[in-house]
Amino acid sequence: SLGADGEGVRVAVLDDGIDSDHPDIAPNLNVGLSTSFVPGQTFEYNENFPGDPFSHGTHVSGTILAANNAYGTIGVAPNAELVMVKVLDSFTGSGFFSWILDGVVYATDIGADIISMSIGGFAEITEENAEFLYVFGRTTHYAWLNGTTVVASAGNEGLNMDDYPDWLHLPSQSVKVIAVSATTPIG
Repeated sequence: SLGADGEGVRVAVLDDGIDSDHPDIAPNLNVGLSTSFVPGQTFEYNENFPGDPFSHGTHVSGTILAANNAYGTIGVAPNAELVMVKVLDSFTGSGFFSWILDGVVYATDIGADIISMSIGGFAEITEENAEFLYVFGRTTHYAWLNGTTVVASAGNEGLNMDDYPDWLHLPSQSVKVIAVSATTPIG
């Protein structure tokens, strides 16, 4: 009602790829900047892989910026620009933290205003992992220093991380990341 529709905002979605032909996605997708850090795969979601038949990356992107085109639904920011940065394998739905870190740096360097990651995994806080955790924090801090807002899901596990003081959920618990979660009507 305030007229905010995402116009002029570049959103990089880091996920398992996207259906670039989807009528709610195609109008806002910057194909030229979209890329993949998954070896041997383009930024496109490959529906022939038996992993996720519905493309999580397409779903998340639609929630954010499905076009206002009298088709399907309308995203929260229907006039924002989308850049798909593939960091998860379409076949397995998983990937390496290095792919995510590369994706964050890439999205920052192309001027993304927002990086959205509805993804995550766990890393133990140990001396052996100290350098890795430091690099992860430096990477998300780099995005923040360059004016990019990083948003990540807190995960689907429903864990109270206070009960796991020796673990981090990444990227949601990294430096300068806005962690997003939800509750059910009964908590």
